[in-house]
Amino acid sequence: MTLRHSAMFGWCILAACSAQSSGDGKTGRELHHRDDASAQNDAISENDAGSESDAGTEVDAGPLDGGDVDAGPPGTLTPSNLPPDICDTPGTKDLTIAPSDNRGFGIGCDAIIPQGNGLPDICMYKYANVTIAGKALALNFDKKAAVAIVATNAFTVTNTGVIEASGETHYTPRNGAGGPDPRGEARGGRGGAGHVTPGAGGTSGGAAYASTGNQLVAGARGGPGWAPTGSGWPDNTVPGGFAGGALQLVSCGRLEVHGTIRVNGSYGVSVIRGSGGGGGSGGTLLLEGAQIVTEGARLEALGGGGGSGGGTNCPGGNGGTGSTPPKDGHSGEGCWPGSAAGSGGSIGRISMNLPAGTPPPPVNADPPVLFGVVGTH
Repeated sequence: MTLRHSAMFGWCILAACSAQSSGDGKTGRELHHRDDASAQNDAISENDAGSESDAGTEVDAGPLDGGDVDAGPPGTLTPSNLPPDICDTPGTKDLTIAPSDNRGFGIGCDAIIPQGNGLPDICMYKYANVTIAGKALALNFDKKAAVAIVATNAFTVTNTGVIEASGETHYTPRNGAGGPDPRGEARGGRGGAGHVTPGAGGTSGGAAYASTGNQLVAGARGGPGWAPTGSGWPDNTVPGGFAGGALQLVSCGRLEVHGTIRVNGSYGVSVIRGSGGGGGSGGTLLLEGAQIVTEGARLEALGGGGGSGGGTNCPGGNGGTGSTPPKDGHSGEGCWPGSAAGSGGSIGRISMNLPAGTPPPPVNADPPVLFGVVGTH
């Protein structure tokens, strides 16, 4: 595996993204006006870092294809997906997102790491210490790259902190980081039956892709709905929900999460006449650390709800959760002729890896956490 420098990334760094649409497993919300407002890139300031360059600072990849790693003390973390010696040298800057902040992790990447096999590249940021007390956004604008945040010392998400890598339907429609999954669009919950107009909805929600091991795989878009000519939707197409992102958080020391981390799919768009879009599916969240504390944490990789269709009672299907599969959108009685509602998107995946022999912490997560082992050297 090799590293290459990146051009500037257009990550979400704006207040317009503050009303993030989480895939909370509920039905889609009403949205009749499409908002294509472009992102406004606010300035990013980091402790002891100054301004980050577009290309980012080079990170020595070390022996990526195997071989001995002789730097660092015994028991040094060897994170998944990243250079195996990433924890051997300390980060040179800190990142603090204050309670009043609502911004991205930075401009550019410290390194771009290919996953291969058709999976999205990883945009990696390396810090000494990370403290998230406000809202940190990891949304994909220009590059279809997953995001990995590494703290070589301590990584803390306080009880007021939120890390958001969900899809966004309303304010600035975008997939989460790394989405959509390059293997295809929605193939999730099937739409309702009995439509009388071809292409008139009952659109499927986003599929849940089975990632292998610790791969960073985003969710999938919800299927598009349908609207009649003159309704204002281009090509008579109603957008489906957007995909949850792919996010990896690593602490070479102690990772404390007391706040919220989300990689949810977003809701499909609802319509007054026609058929709503399907919900996007949840993404992938991977947490790795020498120690992990999760008291008060909430982790989510939920599917987005389907958009409602035209009619007096034509609700979209609920998105998937850890205990319930995604639901079909409604069709038939209660929907206008030729109309139907979108189906909910599927759940994503949440994984947590600790050194061998370390007991897993209790976690409030939906879907439930899959525990594994992270390497050391």
